[in-house]
Amino acid sequence: MRHIRDKQGFLMIEVLLATVVISVALLAVAGMFIQSTKATSNSADYTAATAIAQDYLEQIKAGLLIAPFASETKTLNYVTYTVVPEETVSGINDRLYQETVTVRWTQRGQSVSLSLTTYIVKTLPQFP
Repeated sequence: MRHIRDKQGFLMIEVLLATVVISVALLAVAGMFIQSTKATSNSADYTAATAIAQDYLEQIKAGLLIAPFASETKTLNYVTYTVVPEETVSGINDRLYQETVTVRWTQRGQSVSLSLTTYIVKTLPQFP
């Protein structure tokens, strides 16, 4: 007859300890997934806001939008963005204009804003 000690296998304590270690590791991985999902959402909102601001700046450069500008709201991907374009005279005989577009939105209950700025030299019309 063989003794019980000769049989090979796992004790219940070993199985329980292995289960705890694996559970802790899986919780850490789940936390990383949650953080990456939040970061992806944040970057999507910033990318959309940057695209909106860039579109406004391109329209201003092309002369399609003329000061004084009115603020406007746009909804993209279920997020409402408020666009506030501004024009400031910066110098050089009042020909250099600073064009700033600020985009504001709410993200997880906090107000977030992004501003893009460019400079435009406006020439005076030449008389013959």
